Amino acid sequence: MPQEDLMYIPTTPAPVATDLPLIPTHVLPTGRPPSRIKVRWLTATLCGLLGGWMGLVLGAGAQAPEFSWAIKGGGSFDDTGRGLAVDGAGNVAVVGTFVGPAQIGAFRLGSVQGTPSPFLSVCDPDGVVTLARTGGQYGAATATAVDRAGNIFVTGTDFNSSVLFLEEYTRNGGLRWTKGSAGGGQYPLTFGLAAGPDGGAYLAGSLGEYPFSFGGRTVTSAGGYDAFLGRFDGTGNAVWLGHAGGSSSDFAYSVAVDPQGNVITVGGFCAPAAFGSLSLTGNGCAGFATKTDPRGNFLWAVPIPGSNVGSDQRRALMGVACDAF
Repeated sequence: MPQEDLMYIPTTPAPVATDLPLIPTHVLPTGRPPSRIKVRWLTATLCGLLGGWMGLVLGAGAQAPEFSWAIKGGGSFDDTGRGLAVDGAGNVAVVGTFVGPAQIGAFRLGSVQGTPSPFLSVCDPDGVVTLARTGGQYGAATATAVDRAGNIFVTGTDFNSSVLFLEEYTRNGGLRWTKGSAGGGQYPLTFGLAAGPDGGAYLAGSLGEYPFSFGGRTVTSAGGYDAFLGRFDGTGNAVWLGHAGGSSSDFAYSVAVDPQGNVITVGGFCAPAAFGSLSLTGNGCAGFATKTDPRGNFLWAVPIPGSNVGSDQRRALMGVACDAF
């Protein structure tokens, strides 16, 4: 099998340049997975929650991170940064949830008192906040991505109607369009979002035991929660929408796109689970990585050791990135 480097982020730090051999019997021979997965512990731009504090850190490389700058934003309630993306000029888009009023840089955001609302903010390469706005609904923004033109995709959950949303904003914060899902059980979830080379968006998450419709396409879970993956064009319509998993709960947590439009997705599953015509078998739960072509066909699927996540001791991978775009 050909060698292919795949960079992913486990739920605990991994040693630098450690190779993890895969178990080939867990993958059908029709797939073309990498023969080995190379794990690197990397530093990156980070956001998170610390007592209402939203912080950003810039770093690079495999050594201990060096702080280039740090900012905070929020108010007197819990405010959380849940996702970020960096454009080609070094501007950083951050999304999350706040309970207003909240201050992010020079921008003051308001929400219905005591209820969470999604926010989008942008910092320049020096950490100066150039944009902050709210989505205006009762919900949470969970992931963001920036395309080559600087437009910003945002996804999350609208708690009022228990649906997912996918939105696109201009670099100046103007809303271009918004799309909502239908069905998918109680609170379908989005975790991963990537911008493709064609100006579209790729979305990863989970759906419940009901038909799930988004952008004009519909899929149904095989049981429990299933991972889903979708490709959307530049106006928010689904080019394709697929799902993967088995009778247990399976989740897709992160997605990345290479320059050819192939899609790498990582998450967690409990065997057995189906990824298109490919099957992952065995006992227990593990992380997974998959690659699909631009049309959504699964090229390979592999189980990967991860760290325990959640009360069911699921093993999962939480992040992935391609090293060229």
